[in-house]
Amino acid sequence: MAKVTSLENLPFDDDENEERIKPTEPEGAELSTFVQWNEDVSGEVGSADKKLPRLAIGQKSGTLGEEKGYGNLVLNKEVVIAPYGQKLTGVTVIKIRKQYQERRPYDPGSTTLPKLFNTGKEAVAAGFSITYGDEKVALPIAQILFLIPAPGNLDKDALEQHFFYEFNGHNYAAAVFTTSATGYAETAKPIFTALDTPKVKELGPRALTWKAESFKKVNAKNSWFVLRVASGGFNSPEFIDFTKSILP
Repeated sequence: MAKVTSLENLPFDDDENEERIKPTEPEGAELSTFVQWNEDVSGEVGSADKKLPRLAIGQKSGTLGEEKGYGNLVLNKEVVIAPYGQKLTGVTVIKIRKQYQERRPYDPGSTTLPKLFNTGKEAVAAGFSITYGDEKVALPIAQILFLIPAPGNLDKDALEQHFFYEFNGHNYAAAVFTTSATGYAETAKPIFTALDTPKVKELGPRALTWKAESFKKVNAKNSWFVLRVASGGFNSPEFIDFTKSILP
């Protein structure tokens, strides 16, 4: 079975949301081992040859919301796994990475992507502020690799195509979610805060299970959806071992 070794070395596809986020690999990223090498696999197989599913939210901007429903949580742009107003339960964070992204007004006609930085120091060196409200600013976002249990109402084809990891009779999918700067507080901050928990310090973020839902935010000019997470308790040692067997 395929094994993901590093979130840092995985490419991410464009996520159609209000900020046109497209995280990219850092320059000089090393080739990452994706499978256990044997006589059946050879050549310079690296991160550019691989693709993980994405978890996205149907927004008013872009086509995903029009096709799959506004506020719905959608896996790989194909399967609605949680309609707006419904929680996903039993979600596990496998890896999480904080970065800084150039903040721009939404422009559907733009042909360039916002600049992305691995650290605040890099952003400042490139002429950006990292303070909210400044004119030329790069704000925190996070890339999160989730392990998501299959909803009970999926048909057999969707289950086999997208949720092919199995534990104790339940199927799971690994998927990447990228927060927007405006959704960072609802998604990333609870996860980073949980890292201070003694058990999570010892075992890592896989120790916790989460509830996740699409949440509507509104300001004076617009409304959009973000992913809001809340702790759902602790995973069993057996489940943690399971996650490491498929996603070290």
